[in-house]
Amino acid sequence: MVTNLKPEFADAWYNKGIALEKLGKIDEAILAYDQATKLKPDFTAAWYNKGLNLGNLCRNEEALFAFDMVTNLKPEFADAWYNKGIALEKLGKIDETILAYDQATKLKPDFAEVWHYKAIALKLRGRFQEADAAYEKAKAFGYKANPSSALSRPP
Repeated sequence: MVTNLKPEFADAWYNKGIALEKLGKIDEAILAYDQATKLKPDFTAAWYNKGLNLGNLCRNEEALFAFDMVTNLKPEFADAWYNKGIALEKLGKIDETILAYDQATKLKPDFAEVWHYKAIALKLRGRFQEADAAYEKAKAFGYKANPSSALSRPP
């Protein structure tokens, strides 16, 4: 195995992480991404995949740290801002969630899924008019969801 022969080769650790993910060995994949980022601290793809996997395991503080690394290293990466928003939302940091989603939609204005989740976050803050506008953008860009579940208001 390449990682046993050349542990300093960050790409090998990254590829090992991808392979382990595909095998469903998420904890081991995270360890491989850890090694890749230790060897190459600016390895945005490894940080991003690590964040996704940590988020899937509900390790949200750690996921947020990984997405912070990505957005600091590659601020133009809209998907990283989106996933940072998800981690923030899971941590109950709704105002920061909205800011992350704002950044994602600035970078990728047709990012329908982000508009949808931004609408939900805005609704949680009682910003219903903005939430309605964000949901309309989500629909305009092709997002299909049940509006009563996402944006229902109390009577």
